[in-house]
Amino acid sequence: FPSHDIYGINGKSIDKIKIELEKLLNIQFEDRYSDYLGGDYCLASSTPGDYSSSEVKVIKNLSDSPINEGWYEEDFQDFEYILEIDDDFSPSPDEVFEIISTQAKDIKPLVRRILNKEKNDILIFKLTNNKFELII
Repeated sequence: FPSHDIYGINGKSIDKIKIELEKLLNIQFEDRYSDYLGGDYCLASSTPGDYSSSEVKVIKNLSDSPINEGWYEEDFQDFEYILEIDDDFSPSPDEVFEIISTQAKDIKPLVRRILNKEKNDILIFKLTNNKFELII
């Protein structure tokens, strides 16, 4: 479980989201399919072809897959698509947050999850007053 930021997106097709994010973040997405991730999704890897590298994913929140039905992010059912950015991706989550919050106001930052390796648990931060604040 890598640490990551979660954003919510509505009112756009996955293709439009992909094109917008490629331009804003200077990354290249691949179209993918996974029953585990609920169907079609887009993936950008920091090192293409390296499955252990950090990633950015655009995922349909409500699964289309008959194998894995349900919500990808159940706490955020108001959003059709989820943008998930690993913490060690380049640009960094803080840089991505700055770009998105100033240039893509229809993409909403939702939560930042950070793995606390010392205690083997996850710290959850929610966006409050334009800053991520610890909630759990």
